[in-house]
Amino acid sequence: MAAKLRVKLSGEAKKRIAKRPVTEAYQLYLKGRYHFGIESPEGVRQAIRFFQEAIRQDPHYALAYAGLADSYLLLGSPWAAAISPADVYPRVKAAALKAIELDPALGEPYTSLGITRTYFEWDWAGAEQAFRKAIELNPQYAFGFTRHSLLLCVMKRYDEARDRKQPGHGP
Repeated sequence: MAAKLRVKLSGEAKKRIAKRPVTEAYQLYLKGRYHFGIESPEGVRQAIRFFQEAIRQDPHYALAYAGLADSYLLLGSPWAAAISPADVYPRVKAAALKAIELDPALGEPYTSLGITRTYFEWDWAGAEQAFRKAIELNPQYAFGFTRHSLLLCVMKRYDEARDRKQPGHGP
């Protein structure tokens, strides 16, 4: 039974996992993602603290910058309204661009960049390019797919948005 549950990783996924040693910064990153997933303003604030501490531990840790960008986006969203859009936009963009600078093969920060281009810059072509890059680099990152679908709705491309499926999820 356990053999059936074994996860099969592609060669690229195996390489990505092998590149991520278990360090204190990584542990802090995981704690940040956990608190981010709680989806409360206080949970996201706690996530930010963990991501910032991970960056202090390893200033070249791209995933921590990506988590920071996502967290700022969530705190600045209408859901939390904890940071004004004028304050959140530069924080998100700076964290996403830093993550991309550190690891251009990381898909997650391209999603954050796509969101900033959509809602802060109104650059829908640039946003779509960023989302497509995010999905190309990490086809398992569901957040990239959902945000790209929202952009397609904003652009009134409803059929594409509806038909946009993450690989391995649905027919």
